[in-house]
Amino acid sequence: MMFYQKIQIIIDYINKKESFDKTNDLDINYLIKLCKSHSMLPLLYVSLKHYNIELTEEQETFLSKQYKNAIFVEAVQESEKKLILDSLCENNIKCMPLKGSVLKYLYPSPELRTMTDIDILFESNKSKTVNQVLTSLGYKCEKSGGTDDEYFKPPFLNVEMHRIMVDGNFEQIADYYSNIWEVIKPVEEGSLLYEMSLEDFYVHMVAHVARHYAVGGIGFRFVFDEWIYLKHYENVLNFDYINGEFEKLNLLKFAENFKNMTIKWFKGLETTELEEDMSKYIFDSGTHGNLIHEQSVKILLGKDGANNFKSNKFLYIFRLIFPSFKYMKARNHILKKIPILLPYFYIQRWFYALFKKNKLAVQSIKGLDRYNEDKAKELHDLHEKSGF
Repeated sequence: MMFYQKIQIIIDYINKKESFDKTNDLDINYLIKLCKSHSMLPLLYVSLKHYNIELTEEQETFLSKQYKNAIFVEAVQESEKKLILDSLCENNIKCMPLKGSVLKYLYPSPELRTMTDIDILFESNKSKTVNQVLTSLGYKCEKSGGTDDEYFKPPFLNVEMHRIMVDGNFEQIADYYSNIWEVIKPVEEGSLLYEMSLEDFYVHMVAHVARHYAVGGIGFRFVFDEWIYLKHYENVLNFDYINGEFEKLNLLKFAENFKNMTIKWFKGLETTELEEDMSKYIFDSGTHGNLIHEQSVKILLGKDGANNFKSNKFLYIFRLIFPSFKYMKARNHILKKIPILLPYFYIQRWFYALFKKNKLAVQSIKGLDRYNEDKAKELHDLHEKSGF
């Protein structure tokens, strides 16, 4: 069995197949656990119901609750997104919705593509006005400065207001998107609401996938995004332009490998050894990757590519506590003008890690005991073969 066949029933549903081969043994509890870790429970539920797969009472109760909740959350998120975008435009702020808030409309139904937050790009010199707008709409700023500001509105609304498309950790991609407002266009003449061309959206989508894949991994939801986008626009996308942009980003090899793997998943074709390794990595990663994948690769290579696992482990811990000035500057723009404030932002970072994101901070340190050099090298080799 190829890895993608573990979720064949969802693939068949997306492909609008009339029937599903019920002779295949379906481990519903396994599928629930798997799809939960990849934020795909609503899509699993509608797939099971579409093909009349019998569920236990417990399974039906759990999945139907997840599905109904997804419908409710999507409706509220969509209403809030429209309200925020309208308010930003009314306050003379250029803005553009990003990622999932656009992709979800290509799914059979938007609630099937769940989102943890609403991502919006805005003009970086309008932060103060953006804060006033969001505050007036009932949001509280949880984190400000750097690449984005994070806002929360009870009971569950998270909004990320992005100053830039990509943070400074990915220099080549960040440089590529540094003039984004010169590339994107208003949705209509005179509007302050912007959008990317179909090709530029696809390039950004794959660049976003690449960033996650290279660090902690990606979930198979990203593969579904890829297929659904390709299928929807297969007759209009200009791949001469797209591949030219991937070359500028040094992502052409990865983009081709990822696209080829995706096509084989959804066309039921046999995957190559590399594509199977990529598939396994994706299945093991969860929605946005996992800590073991992320830290193994970082520790193996170190900041300067030094292949010394033990010394790099110490350096990794040091960099968790004291990130480079370049890293801190990318997240706190005031450091460009007043670098003497660096110690203050270190203290702010420690406070945030200890009291706001304590679990992740503890996992980052304690989890180091689980890593071994062989596993880290295996992941690094996969990344090189994948196109990095």
